[in-house]
Amino acid sequence: MPHGGTEGKREGHPESLCSEDRKALAGLEKRIVEGKLKDRDKMLLRLGRIQASHPQVADLYEMAVKDSKEGPRLIWRQKPEQQQWLEAREGAYLLRTNLTVNGATDLWKKYMQLTEVEAAFRT
Repeated sequence: MPHGGTEGKREGHPESLCSEDRKALAGLEKRIVEGKLKDRDKMLLRLGRIQASHPQVADLYEMAVKDSKEGPRLIWRQKPEQQQWLEAREGAYLLRTNLTVNGATDLWKKYMQLTEVEAAFRT
């Protein structure tokens, strides 16, 4: 579902997923709709800044500045194929290692030991 200035939040989208990305895009969209940002080049520059500070934005969302009868508008929506991936990764860790271990529990213990050692060196 494309996102527009007057439309509500997408249903079924957990608030915790990509909230900073969505806030940044919604903020830019709001400035455009309210007429606070009128220059198309500046709109594109701001969109580029959002993409630079939130690198996953380009992977997760389709975005474009398109002309409408009200003037240029930011149109953005989550890529449909990414929803399942986002839900699957929420709260999950992927650990890749060259260690030989006796299962996930053993690997997790070694990982936690490593994080404790790293934390000790930082303090």
